[in-house]
Amino acid sequence: MHPPCDLACLPPIVLLSLDAIHPERIATMERYMIESPHTENDCDKAIQEIAAAGFLHHFEWGCKDGVHSGWAIIEAENREHAKQIVPWMMREKARIVKLVKFEDADPLHKSSS
Repeated sequence: MHPPCDLACLPPIVLLSLDAIHPERIATMERYMIESPHTENDCDKAIQEIAAAGFLHHFEWGCKDGVHSGWAIIEAENREHAKQIVPWMMREKARIVKLVKFEDADPLHKSSS
Protein backbone atom coordinates (compact mmCIF):
# COMPACT_ATOMS: atom_id res chain seq x y z
CA MET A 1 0.00 0.00 0.00
CA HIS A 2 1.31 3.43 -0.93
CA PRO A 3 1.52 6.20 1.66
CA PRO A 4 -1.05 9.02 1.25
CA CYS A 5 -0.06 11.71 -1.20
CA ASP A 6 -1.50 15.13 -1.84
CA LEU A 7 -1.01 16.85 -5.21
CA ALA A 8 2.23 18.48 -4.05
CA CYS A 9 4.11 15.18 -4.19
CA LEU A 10 3.19 14.49 -7.83
CA PRO A 11 5.49 15.56 -10.66
CA PRO A 12 4.26 18.54 -12.71
CA ILE A 13 3.56 16.39 -15.76
CA VAL A 14 1.01 14.35 -13.80
CA LEU A 15 -0.60 17.53 -12.52
CA LEU A 16 -1.49 18.54 -16.08
CA SER A 17 -3.77 15.54 -16.40
CA LEU A 18 -5.51 16.09 -13.06
CA ASP A 19 -7.51 19.17 -14.11
CA ALA A 20 -10.66 17.12 -14.69
CA ILE A 21 -10.39 15.52 -11.25
CA HIS A 22 -9.47 18.74 -9.42
CA PRO A 23 -11.07 21.66 -11.30
CA GLU A 24 -10.13 24.07 -8.47
CA ARG A 25 -6.48 23.76 -9.62
CA ILE A 26 -7.28 25.30 -13.01
CA ALA A 27 -7.46 28.78 -11.48
CA THR A 28 -3.81 28.51 -10.38
CA MET A 29 -2.51 27.30 -13.74
CA GLU A 30 -0.78 29.57 -16.23
CA ARG A 31 -0.71 29.07 -20.01
CA TYR A 32 2.64 28.64 -21.75
CA MET A 33 3.74 28.22 -25.33
CA ILE A 34 6.62 25.81 -25.70
CA GLU A 35 8.90 26.03 -28.70
CA SER A 36 11.22 23.06 -28.92
CA PRO A 37 13.74 23.25 -31.78
CA HIS A 38 15.81 20.30 -32.93
CA THR A 39 18.08 19.46 -35.84
CA GLU A 40 16.96 17.56 -38.93
CA ASN A 41 19.10 14.64 -37.76
CA ASP A 42 17.32 14.61 -34.38
CA CYS A 43 13.82 14.92 -35.86
CA ASP A 44 12.68 11.33 -35.37
CA LYS A 45 14.27 11.14 -31.91
CA ALA A 46 12.57 14.38 -30.82
CA ILE A 47 9.13 13.16 -31.88
CA GLN A 48 9.70 9.74 -30.29
CA GLU A 49 10.76 11.34 -26.99
CA ILE A 50 7.72 13.63 -26.90
CA ALA A 51 5.47 10.67 -27.73
CA ALA A 52 7.10 8.50 -25.03
CA ALA A 53 6.41 11.25 -22.48
CA GLY A 54 2.74 11.22 -23.54
CA PHE A 55 2.62 14.74 -24.97
CA LEU A 56 2.68 14.17 -28.74
CA HIS A 57 -0.99 15.24 -29.03
CA HIS A 58 -0.07 18.67 -27.56
CA PHE A 59 2.60 19.44 -30.17
CA GLU A 60 2.46 20.67 -33.74
CA TRP A 61 5.53 20.42 -35.91
CA GLY A 62 7.17 22.45 -38.68
CA CYS A 63 9.51 19.65 -39.83
CA LYS A 64 7.68 18.93 -43.11
CA ASP A 65 8.19 22.61 -44.04
CA GLY A 66 11.91 22.55 -43.18
CA VAL A 67 11.48 24.22 -39.76
CA HIS A 68 12.61 21.59 -37.28
CA SER A 69 10.72 22.70 -34.23
CA GLY A 70 7.67 21.65 -32.26
CA TRP A 71 5.16 24.00 -30.62
CA ALA A 72 2.66 23.34 -27.86
CA ILE A 73 0.39 25.43 -25.69
CA ILE A 74 -0.09 23.92 -22.26
CA GLU A 75 -1.24 24.81 -18.77
CA ALA A 76 1.22 24.49 -15.89
CA GLU A 77 1.77 25.98 -12.47
CA ASN A 78 4.94 27.81 -13.55
CA ARG A 79 7.61 28.06 -16.26
CA GLU A 80 9.77 25.28 -14.80
CA HIS A 81 6.85 22.86 -14.71
CA ALA A 82 6.03 23.72 -18.32
CA LYS A 83 9.62 23.07 -19.34
CA GLN A 84 9.47 19.57 -17.86
CA ILE A 85 7.40 18.24 -20.77
CA VAL A 86 10.34 18.93 -23.12
CA PRO A 87 12.67 15.91 -23.27
CA TRP A 88 15.98 16.56 -21.51
CA MET A 89 17.94 16.35 -24.79
CA MET A 90 16.05 19.40 -26.15
CA ARG A 91 15.37 21.29 -22.92
CA GLU A 92 18.37 23.64 -23.14
CA LYS A 93 17.20 25.01 -26.51
CA ALA A 94 13.50 25.12 -25.64
CA ARG A 95 11.78 28.46 -25.32
CA ILE A 96 8.95 28.75 -22.81
CA VAL A 97 6.69 31.80 -23.19
CA LYS A 98 4.00 32.70 -20.66
CA LEU A 99 0.80 33.63 -22.49
CA VAL A 100 -1.79 36.17 -21.42
CA LYS A 101 -5.04 37.39 -22.97
CA PHE A 102 -6.02 41.04 -22.96
CA GLU A 103 -9.68 41.97 -22.76
CA ASP A 104 -8.84 45.62 -23.45
CA ALA A 105 -5.59 47.27 -24.34
CA ASP A 106 -3.79 48.23 -21.16
CA PRO A 107 -1.70 51.45 -21.07
CA LEU A 108 1.36 49.60 -22.37
CA HIS A 109 -0.50 48.18 -25.41
CA LYS A 110 -2.76 51.07 -26.46
CA SER A 111 -2.36 52.63 -29.86
CA SER A 112 -0.72 56.06 -29.89
CA SER A 113 -3.00 57.31 -32.69
